[in-house]
Amino acid sequence: MHPNSRNIIPNRVTFTVDLRDIDMERRHRLEETLTSLLQEACRAHRLQYRVREDARSAPRYCAPELVELLSGEARSMGLAPPRLMSGPFHDALALADVCDFGMIFVRSKDGISHHPQEYSSPEDIALATELLYRATLRLSQV
Repeated sequence: MHPNSRNIIPNRVTFTVDLRDIDMERRHRLEETLTSLLQEACRAHRLQYRVREDARSAPRYCAPELVELLSGEARSMGLAPPRLMSGPFHDALALADVCDFGMIFVRSKDGISHHPQEYSSPEDIALATELLYRATLRLSQV
């Protein structure tokens, strides 16, 4: 808010919307809905808005054969791996254009991720390392 003072009505507000979805058609519909709501609010209150898009990326998917390999190796270690969809921008977004990829997610205490308070136990990190090692061995035998 500008100016940022509790007793002054701001003349400008800046905010960010991070709109992601694994289904691009649904994401497009959400974007249209958001734009429509923004237009209505601005029209009703005689405001102006400006949208600046800094990134747009189609979802990328892990290679099914790598997902199966990692899941199988995890099960052989006595683990019950969940299937997760990753929303954040990982290096995998760039890798997807040149090679197949898979991901191993390490459990974080209280589910806190991408934050200074993120913590993964040494035991969980060791399990992920073992899984990566086993998967790498299997891939080297192909």
